[in-house]
Amino acid sequence: MRRIFILLVLLLAPVLARSIDQDVARLSKELEQIRGLKLTKPVPSQALSQAEVARYLQGLFDQEAARLPFAVRQVFMHQVGLLAPGVDYRKSLRDLYSQQVQGLYDPYKKRFLVATGGSPESDPMAGVLASQGFNMQDMLTIHELDHALQDQHFNLLKIDRDTAANFDQSFAAQCLIEGDATLVMIDYVAVSMGLDPSMMDGMMDDSLLTGAQPGMGNAPPFIQKLVGDPYFRGMSFCKALRRTGGWKKVDQAYRRLPASSEQILHPERYLKNDRPASLNFKLPDPPAGWKYLGCDVAGEYCIRNVGENLVGAELAARAAEGWGGDLYCSYLKGSQEGLVWLTVWDSEQDAKEFETLAGKLVGRGGVKGLANRVERNKRKVLVLRNAPPGVAPRF
Repeated sequence: MRRIFILLVLLLAPVLARSIDQDVARLSKELEQIRGLKLTKPVPSQALSQAEVARYLQGLFDQEAARLPFAVRQVFMHQVGLLAPGVDYRKSLRDLYSQQVQGLYDPYKKRFLVATGGSPESDPMAGVLASQGFNMQDMLTIHELDHALQDQHFNLLKIDRDTAANFDQSFAAQCLIEGDATLVMIDYVAVSMGLDPSMMDGMMDDSLLTGAQPGMGNAPPFIQKLVGDPYFRGMSFCKALRRTGGWKKVDQAYRRLPASSEQILHPERYLKNDRPASLNFKLPDPPAGWKYLGCDVAGEYCIRNVGENLVGAELAARAAEGWGGDLYCSYLKGSQEGLVWLTVWDSEQDAKEFETLAGKLVGRGGVKGLANRVERNKRKVLVLRNAPPGVAPRF
């Protein structure tokens, strides 16, 4: 997912080359007023060509990707239908960001990089906003400066290291970081128009902002959502926190990070500190020829997306709600993938709803001789998808 390279790229319109240093100085003051935090030191800026920024980003992507369990996550995504068979998860992300990057805050060198060239009018959303008097370069800049502010106060690289091993926690942290910066950007637009920022809450919805992401059409749909949803779902999460205690409540979330995508999708559960169950089970050794790749957590967000492919968004949201925790383990034998996935739910009714959804997934067929079934024991549901014989845990 996107946090594997920590560069916090804003996927909007290309930036026009102009006096970047002056913009950064001016917008830093605007940011401090909006966000209620002071930059501890100025943020240096540097303008590079889009090709130069893309090369730098690819190098950092490869450096960070080497330590993350792409193979484990790719097996899961293939087996539950989030990615089509044969689609390379790592390559899809790398290709997307190489195409999309226009500006970024780099927490390694503590600088703001701007990709020069292009025109905002090349993107329809940018053209609409520009026609209304919005300055796309300023919006880009204040978004990325907020990442610098986050880094100076909350240490983004540490957050990345602390959550990297858990897909669901990493996604949740990404939503906090990008939601914060997107909300700052929308507040900046409101202030520029002489409006109270709260008046913008209903004006910039997910579908409107999604149109501001050019060039994503070639990426697999789930990869597009992984990239886009942290901005929009994260903004909704940060709005909910801000309504309960202003920006200070958002600040506190960096000290007690959201524990799951469930807390992002249902901010009231974050506020109640409703944490997921930590699952652990001993798996028998796989048969000869099979390799155990590792385990990870899917979370409510992934389950929703699995369900959307099977039963549509409304029923999927219902089936995913009530998630209490999960753990999946991935296997590989040559090109054959296998999955063991254990979930726990808040109630038996929640578990039954997921059992029905998982049955549709397993019912899509599987490889003869491999385990493809769903089992439920009260609030726990086990899903086996092309799993090696004899590896199902007792639960």
